[in-house]
Amino acid sequence: MKILITQETDWLKRNPAQQHHLAEMLSLRGHEIRAIDYELLWKTQGKKELYSRRQVFNNVSKIHNGAKVTVIRPSIIKIPCLDYASLAFSHKKE
Repeated sequence: MKILITQETDWLKRNPAQQHHLAEMLSLRGHEIRAIDYELLWKTQGKKELYSRRQVFNNVSKIHNGAKVTVIRPSIIKIPCLDYASLAFSHKKE
């Protein structure tokens, strides 16, 4: 089964939560898991740029070895207030 998870926080840098456990366990059972996340910490971490391009991270596993979650990080405009507005357009493309 193909499963899509949308999360308005950083899948890669934030602490593991219930959705990480569930997604990875389903992945280990053979399901195709994709998670669309948001680069939440862009103001304090990462490159200082006005625009962040779309990124795809394959075979992400935070908890269970062998889990394969594909994390899709849509592009955003890195200007306060416009960052969330730009997500409406970039999430629609995904």
